[in-house]
Amino acid sequence: MKLIGGTFLDKPQRRFVAAPLHPFWFEVGQPIAVNRVVSGESTEQETQQDTVVDIYTPAVVTQDFDIPVVGFVRTKSETITIASNNPAVATIVENRAVRVSDGSATITVSSAIRGVSFRLTFGTVSTTTQDFSSWAAGTLAKHCSDAVDLRLASKSAATALRLFTTQNHAAGSYVRNPDFWAGGSPVSGATASYVSEDSTTDGSWIGTYGGRGYRLGNGLTSLPSQVLIGITESSHYNGWEGFYSGFAAALELPGGGTTTEINYTGGSSFNVRINAGLRMFRVSFYCWDADGLGRSQRIDVKAHGTSAVLATRSISAFIANGRYVTFDFTGDVDVVFTNTTPGGGNAVLAGIFFDNSPTAPVDLTCISPWNSAGGGTRAGALITKRHIIFAAHYPLVVGSTIRFIGMDNTVYTRTVVATRTHPLYSPYYPDLTVAVLDSDLPEAITPCKVFPDTLETYLPNVRYGIPSLGLDQEEKGLVTDLIRLDNYAAFGVPSDAKRLEFYESKIGGDSGNPSFLIVNGELVLLTVWTYGGAGSGTDINDQLTAINTLIAGCDADAGNGGTGYTVSGVDLSGFPSY
Repeated sequence: MKLIGGTFLDKPQRRFVAAPLHPFWFEVGQPIAVNRVVSGESTEQETQQDTVVDIYTPAVVTQDFDIPVVGFVRTKSETITIASNNPAVATIVENRAVRVSDGSATITVSSAIRGVSFRLTFGTVSTTTQDFSSWAAGTLAKHCSDAVDLRLASKSAATALRLFTTQNHAAGSYVRNPDFWAGGSPVSGATASYVSEDSTTDGSWIGTYGGRGYRLGNGLTSLPSQVLIGITESSHYNGWEGFYSGFAAALELPGGGTTTEINYTGGSSFNVRINAGLRMFRVSFYCWDADGLGRSQRIDVKAHGTSAVLATRSISAFIANGRYVTFDFTGDVDVVFTNTTPGGGNAVLAGIFFDNSPTAPVDLTCISPWNSAGGGTRAGALITKRHIIFAAHYPLVVGSTIRFIGMDNTVYTRTVVATRTHPLYSPYYPDLTVAVLDSDLPEAITPCKVFPDTLETYLPNVRYGIPSLGLDQEEKGLVTDLIRLDNYAAFGVPSDAKRLEFYESKIGGDSGNPSFLIVNGELVLLTVWTYGGAGSGTDINDQLTAINTLIAGCDADAGNGGTGYTVSGVDLSGFPSY
């Protein structure tokens, strides 16, 4: 195969280029602008697109931070040397010059075979630089970063890096790793855990809660497709609408206005049954003591039809401000609301809101661990129920068999019956081939989603690094930081220590393995590997029309009458674009 070491970026944003014959150049991988400042006496925060930046007064802009050496061309016998004359100021990490401390340093890149070199000298002006505090709340960058970082927080690469604890290709036997950082064994039965309380949001839930669905006290409902819900021993009380609609705790309505209708029971308790199947949801119950009776109540989450309490929480003093009580749970549960006020009374519930749990196991079934052409190599990813995508320079061929593994470890095998390569492919771009299989995969295997061709407008500051899940030939779930989207999706070595624990360079044999961002608990495909190091490959979201054309072409070549399948886009409607 022809996996190129180092990261190739097709259109660098800012170059310091030597003479045209030089086989390499420098690029400031994270360009310095108003977003990068040095600490001063006082600070304030400013939101700039999708980042929250610390602004210092007085502020001095730095002239360096992280300088990758990219785009170097070499023969098989050629060695490129990257060196720093002052490692105390700038050190070399793989093919990157990284700032260490104040001072000056010269980075030299040399090719012994060509007898050429290029030097870049730079200096630093302060011991402290500040990039940004965090991604702004509610942005896609913040969501994707949390989706990885929260899952990594309690994990160790020693036990949580590999998708499978058993991976016996010869026997066709696979057992998922229950400790894998992005999701292990499938959930079985009902589970629940308490997460948090919120008494500040009041009725302004839109944009904070209910990203996946809701049920309001007035019966207005929009639920995730796999969720069933029922409320027993309760009724709607309509008389409160006129008395309390002006209160901040009154729930917003999606079309405008508010509602104060409350689910309650004539007795001391009522039951809400929620069946979420095998998917973990973050569910928030909004309780409001609207008539000011000074209620206290307890919320118990039980496995349906049993008395086994999985999680519980008691609340009081929710008159002036409504209270969101949040749990993570899966399966079929009964949520019991019980009034615990001395002297009795009824329990109340104003709304139920569904969101994705940021630590829920991710469905990983679109990832194939084995094929007959390359074993663990020549990998691909499932993009429809019958189509896979992989690297054109390292392809599967007609007649190859390929395996997919259900979350319950069931093995499903299919055969490649036709392939089509991107018509503009010239090594190594656009490095994409699509194959059609002999039959659909079952519902137990879920194709990955894709981003729209406007992804860059949702991630304008991607250069600061968004953690991604990338696979290799050993089925390790590696973490690299997405730093660029421009024809190529390009990645960098993580600067965060926890992410770095789960990082490894891509090597020969890794080509065609997929890299994803995690959005709303789903895998969304960024690229399949072409180049090594931290990795890069053709930007999938720039090739959606071509990929759908390849799917139709494969169907025609296979003579299957046309499947009608196209790639499925991820829903980004809840995130701002710029």
